Amino acid sequence: MKLPSAVFTILRELNLCRRPPTRRLYRGGYTTRSCTFHRKSIHELGHVGTIPVVVGRRRRPSLNGMSTRTNSTSPILSRNNANLVVIKQDKMEKPRVCQLLNVSTLNARSICNKTADILEVFNERNVDVMAITETWLKSKDTVTPSNLTSQGHKFVHSCRINKSGGGVGLLYKPDVNLHIPSIRFATTSFEYMECEILCSRKTVRLFVLYRPPASSITLFLTEFSTLIESMLSSPTEFVVMGGFNIHCDRVDARDTTSLMNLLDSCNLKQHVHQTTHNRGHTLDLVITRSTLPIIRNIDVFDYTLSDHSLVTCFLDVDRPAPQRKPVTFGKIRDIDTAKFADDVSTSTLAHMARADTDPADLVRAYNTVMGEILDRHAPLKTKTFTLRSNTPWFSDEIRREQARRKKLENKWRSTSLTVDRDIYKYQRNKVSELIQKSKCTYYQNLIVDCRGDGNRIFRILDGLLGRKKVAQLPSGGSASDVASHFSQFFQNKIFNI
Repeated sequence: MKLPSAVFTILRELNLCRRPPTRRLYRGGYTTRSCTFHRKSIHELGHVGTIPVVVGRRRRPSLNGMSTRTNSTSPILSRNNANLVVIKQDKMEKPRVCQLLNVSTLNARSICNKTADILEVFNERNVDVMAITETWLKSKDTVTPSNLTSQGHKFVHSCRINKSGGGVGLLYKPDVNLHIPSIRFATTSFEYMECEILCSRKTVRLFVLYRPPASSITLFLTEFSTLIESMLSSPTEFVVMGGFNIHCDRVDARDTTSLMNLLDSCNLKQHVHQTTHNRGHTLDLVITRSTLPIIRNIDVFDYTLSDHSLVTCFLDVDRPAPQRKPVTFGKIRDIDTAKFADDVSTSTLAHMARADTDPADLVRAYNTVMGEILDRHAPLKTKTFTLRSNTPWFSDEIRREQARRKKLENKWRSTSLTVDRDIYKYQRNKVSELIQKSKCTYYQNLIVDCRGDGNRIFRILDGLLGRKKVAQLPSGGSASDVASHFSQFFQNKIFNI
């Protein structure tokens, strides 16, 4: 019977636990007469009762390592390990670490030339969902979203209509079950995007918001209060994050007071209290219900990607497990060709090749017999693999430069010196240029390997440019009209031939 950990700890404090035997089994020495001695009462430790312990008249070594002889009539109370029993201790179960969803927001101020840097931050911080404001994307821009999704991630965005700048987007891992509903109403003072993160325990609504600095604060508070009313009407938990361009660090400012009064009246809470701008202001906010603590561990990191810092937090929802894919395969390369040929020659296939045999029977017999032979020589095995991001252009040189960049970043964050910040920024740009150069070299080699294969070249270009083929069907009122159009088209084609 195993004792609980608490009892084992008390016995160890009282020196009642037997040590494991040494190579000589027990310590050598004089044979002593054992006597029974009652140790100190456990009542002093908060427990009731005494524990009898068998002790002997063994010499006790002094502090300097030399044994001291004592009078044989005076007993020396020392522990006899031979009379103690080894107590088995229960294995303490490690508490299960709950993996929470990592969500962040970043005011990028144009992601067109920062895709490599954003992906580096996304992977380094192990972010699951990144809300990006000021994407500066246009509706016809497909290259930048394609670069952001080159490693298997997903990206959705909403661009500013008929104007430059602005725009909001969401970069997230393919493991995250994210749904984008339609926008409920149009706003003029700010841009926003809504998504629903579907998890095993709950569903969380995430709002990405960006307010331009030139927009009217009065109109913004009016439209924002309308949006808050629609959020509060649903029992689903929600998170609002993004760039508000309101100096929340200035508590006495009029705009800050108006926004905080609105949040207090709606029972909402603003969680970011650190500086998020390089001029010492708090402009990027994270807002939730004040009664539901769904946000944990707010952190702010300056990666010098723009004049704004990265704001990260954890949502109190389970992080989805990585995608896994079962693969069934057989080791065909390990087949002994001589034995395989002998099995084929001695099989029933060698006697079925007759003129009067039905071809369909021959095909079925071929599939059946060859399948059985292959199963004997290369049996099928099934393994499950975790899907990882695909970066074939990654090299050892990039890994070394990334390690150097991490060291310089740690040095800058420990010293907070401007010169260390500039050195880190130079190394960050160097890593980005190296990744871009390696990526260009990889795709150049792919195109060279095509060797005039036009279809393969266009598939590579479509992947780089983010172009997707859309099936175009002929327009028609009914199914019979569409069928007649198809028939007429092929008749004319055959007639022209």
